[in-house]
Parts: sequence; C-alpha cells; structure tokens
Amino acid sequence: MVTATLAALLLLGCTPNGPAVPEPATPTPSQASGAPVASSPPGTNNQPRPTPRAPAPVGWANAHGFRVQQLAWRLPTPSSRQVVFAGSSSLVVAGGLGPGDVSRRQVVEVDAVSGRPRALPPLPQPVHDAAGTTLAGRLVVFGGGGQSELSDVARARPRGRWSVSGKLPAARSDLSVVPVASGALLVGGYDGRTSNRSVLQTTDGRSFSRVAQLRHGVRYAAVATDAHGIVWVIGGEDNGSQLRTIQRLDPRSGTTTDVGRWPVGLGHAAAVAVGPRILVLGGRTARTSVTDRLWWFDPATGRVSSAGHLPYAVADAGLLVTDQAAYLVGGEGPAFRRTVLRLSPVG
Repeated sequence: MVTATLAALLLLGCTPNGPAVPEPATPTPSQASGAPVASSPPGTNNQPRPTPRAPAPVGWANAHGFRVQQLAWRLPTPSSRQVVFAGSSSLVVAGGLGPGDVSRRQVVEVDAVSGRPRALPPLPQPVHDAAGTTLAGRLVVFGGGGQSELSDVARARPRGRWSVSGKLPAARSDLSVVPVASGALLVGGYDGRTSNRSVLQTTDGRSFSRVAQLRHGVRYAAVATDAHGIVWVIGGEDNGSQLRTIQRLDPRSGTTTDVGRWPVGLGHAAAVAVGPRILVLGGRTARTSVTDRLWWFDPATGRVSSAGHLPYAVADAGLLVTDQAAYLVGGEGPAFRRTVLRLSPVG
C-alpha cells in the first residue's frame, strides 16, 4: 500500500521528532532531468536511529510549488508496495513486492546521496502492502499481505532486529498510516473479503481503538493531512474499481464527510501536503492503466486542477517525506521499478 502522507514534515516512518534524511544537493532546474517545475498555484550499528534536526528555511508548510528530479542512483532490485522509513543518513526500504509478485522480508538501508545499499535484519515474514511509521523512536510495520492478509504488527528492536510486537484487531493490508501527536491513525485497507471503513488509533502499536468510520471502504487510497490537521482520503480501490471519492476525516471529532468527486477514478496513488494544498502523484486509473499525472487538490475550495506530469507513469510507489524533500521510491509502471524520484518544495 502506498502510504502517504501526510502532513508537512510527516510521512511513512517520519514524525516531527523522528528520523530525517540528510538531503542531496538541491538541483537547479536544468539538472532536473526535464521534470516539471511548478512554483505557483492553478542507526547506529544495525538500526537506523532517529536524528531530529532544525526545520529547513523553506519547507513543505510554506511551499507554493515543487520541483521533481529523477535521482541518478537506483534501488538494488526492482520493488513496489514497500514501506519506506528514514534512517540517519539514508532511506530504509522494508518488505515490498518484487518481480513474479513475490513478497519480501528484506530491509535495505540505501544511502540518500550515493545510493549505496546495506542489508539490515529482515522482517519477521515476507510482506507487501503494509503501512509503517515511527512510535516511541522505533520503526513499526502494520499488517500487509503475504500468502494472505496479515494482522501482525512488527517492531524494530535494539540493534535493528524485528519481532512481532502486537496484533491488529483484524487482518488488514493495502492500508495507510497517518502520524498524529498521540501516535498514529490507520486508514482504510482490506481484510481479504471487503475494503475497510474503520479508522484505528494506536499510541504504542499494541492496543487499538476505533476513532472514526469512513463513508466508503477503500484500499490503496491516497491519504494526506492538511495544514489544519484534517485527513483527506482521495480515491482508492474497491471491488476492483478505482474510485472518484474525496473523503474528509476530522480526527478530533471523528467525523467523516464526502466533499466531492475526483475527475477520474484513481487508486494506488501517493499524496503529500504542499503548503495549503494536497499534491497527488501517479496511480492507476484502471487495473492495468498507470498514469504519470500530477494533481492539485485545494481543501479550502474542493477544487482539483492539473499539476503537470511525473517523468514516468508509476503506481504503488513507496513515499517518504522529510522537511526538505519527498521521495517516491520504486513502484509499478506497469513493470516493477528501481528508480527514485525526489520532490523538493519551492517557496
């Protein structure tokens, strides 16, 4: 599952005080491999350790646009549907799906500048379409799919070794995670029969409470949190169809509402907050149709507009956001990809 994410400075495996990735030098527009520029509206040892740092002068919270660059280095192997965390100076790619639709246990730390990989202790079992975040300074992976949908919660222990530390109330894959001040929210997913509507909250990855109910059950949704703390659940998939729904979730009141329709059915996309707007990246417009489209969604008006195109079509990519950049990692287009895209905010 593509986990999104989420508020500015937040994303899969990255909380305001969690791990951060030191950024490669910011490219000039001429170095951006022909990608679009949009600047106005329309561990120590074997374990990656949290390394907080001061906010960047220009970050996502006060950005008005973005720049896209395809990085020169690639993943060690083609991969999609993985969880991506931030290490002390790296991206940490956990699990995922590889060619032949094979689920993986591997956890690989990839240097953010050179792309040099280093194997870390593997997950307890092969998994893809999981969600992940950082709780109490530890990397946590929720659910996912293997031979079947899983309810396991895996946590990285000291020295980077993983163990099953808890269970979801029921099996759930294809879900999204939203970091919040008191822990994390789990949104949407699939239990092997139906798409999930319940929104779960956890502070420790061991106990869960239902805090809201989506209007529509979804899997593979694009999920992001805006500047006001509202969670937006855009599109997704249900019963094999890509959805056009836009759902607004207020975590404080637990209320969800339908607020509009996306221009096309869209699932398996990624999303990130850029200033007051939400940027939606790639995805599937049909089961076998992958898009390179970029979209703006304005929560204040409900307006959807074009934001250009990615360098290539991609769905089911891993997504990581730091205060200075977002990384779209691997994915399918339709073949499994090794490429990594870097999005940097433009003020």
